[in-house]
Amino acid sequence: MNYKGGNSRKEFESFLKRVYGMVSTYSLSRYLPNRKLKDIKPGDVFVYPARNNAKYGHAVIVVDVALNTATGERAFLLAEGNTPARSIHILRNFAHPFSAPWFIVNGNESSLRLGPFLYYQNEIRHF
Repeated sequence: MNYKGGNSRKEFESFLKRVYGMVSTYSLSRYLPNRKLKDIKPGDVFVYPARNNAKYGHAVIVVDVALNTATGERAFLLAEGNTPARSIHILRNFAHPFSAPWFIVNGNESSLRLGPFLYYQNEIRHF
């Protein structure tokens, strides 16, 4: 969708309502291209589409990435919010409290536990 309402606040709000009604984890997982875990970058999104007849999915965004050049490991920070819209926060790594909030990967993982959700490697997307 392209916004064509000019400077009208009413038109802009109407446009946002239409966009918010169409955008979901389903549409993100369907239309955004995949990214390999070894190529993860800030701005990438882990998209958990609704599974097992669940109504909603979840998404978390990569806000920073660090590379250990000696080992090839990548550490990344994630942020999330919820619906309805809330302030975003940095996600904690409960699996490894000593590295929290950093998630550390070598790029070959087939899945990652990010908060309560299990994301598969093919669920990393980018804009």
